[in-house]
Amino acid sequence: DLYGLTSEDILGNHAPIHFDVSTFGYFSGPLVSATTVIASDAHTKLPASLASLMEKEKISVWYSVPLALIQMLEHKVLEGKNYGALRWVLFAGEVFTTKYLRELMLIWPDKKFSNIYGPTETNQCTYYNLKNPPIGDTPIPIGKVWGNTDYKVLDENDNEVENGTRGELIICSATVMKGYWNNPELTQKAFYTDQLEGGYSKTYYRTGDQVMLNEDGDFIFFGRKDRQIKLRGYRIEIDEVEQVLLKHDTVTEAAVIISGTADKETLVANVITKNNEKIEEEILIAFCGRYLPKYAIPEQIRVLESFPRTSTGKIDRRQIEKKLNETL
Repeated sequence: DLYGLTSEDILGNHAPIHFDVSTFGYFSGPLVSATTVIASDAHTKLPASLASLMEKEKISVWYSVPLALIQMLEHKVLEGKNYGALRWVLFAGEVFTTKYLRELMLIWPDKKFSNIYGPTETNQCTYYNLKNPPIGDTPIPIGKVWGNTDYKVLDENDNEVENGTRGELIICSATVMKGYWNNPELTQKAFYTDQLEGGYSKTYYRTGDQVMLNEDGDFIFFGRKDRQIKLRGYRIEIDEVEQVLLKHDTVTEAAVIISGTADKETLVANVITKNNEKIEEEILIAFCGRYLPKYAIPEQIRVLESFPRTSTGKIDRRQIEKKLNETL
């Protein structure tokens, strides 16, 4: 209902079947007798092939992680093709860097774009429809909750916060999981129960994500609770450091990690640049200094050719950390 799917639609399914993004093509599509085109592993690895598949199959609704779209942009394989059938572009899984989203929206000015948010445990739970290309480098909102969904934003003591205050998003929805398989202890930690009048209760899933409601009633995403660290007595939001690096024109992706032992931890940034361009570490450190306090500036910035990734296409930060520690 949210995307007005009909039997005339042709959905592009880029996600592997174990990734919750795939439920759109495997369940929502068949509910309205739409067609779902499954991108093969070969297509997902070759941006030119993926771009050709979208054109050949006349995809009308596309849904993927931002990386798939960014790679097609970077390889300039969208030019000269006919995407007249495409009406809606949905993306989820990771933050779509604003500068690349703007570039794509300028290439496809007649398409709708939506930022989709939701942990695997909720599938989707919020969406934000973009009417115009974003201005500046500020991350776009994750929007409002979808139908049949309630939410709360809690502080660290499980008290509800006021609008405009940052806190953890918890979700009660028809799509929330029942629990973790054979893991009752983890399941219990994952849920928040709201006791209502008359002996009734409502159960919410704790997303672990920090959000804030803005003046328009849209959620702004600030990152994971577990990615707020304390380094040399200072609290640092790792996601905020990554967002600053992504503002640089040369940087396409960034992954910031903590390295070293407990008594000597350091902040290390890993970046990928456009077409693997070389850039001096000092230039990026100085750039960070324009936006971050001194204690939050990475002590080391490494330019890598590629990032290890999970099976769903997300950056595998654990592998980056493991490889870094092996070299030290």
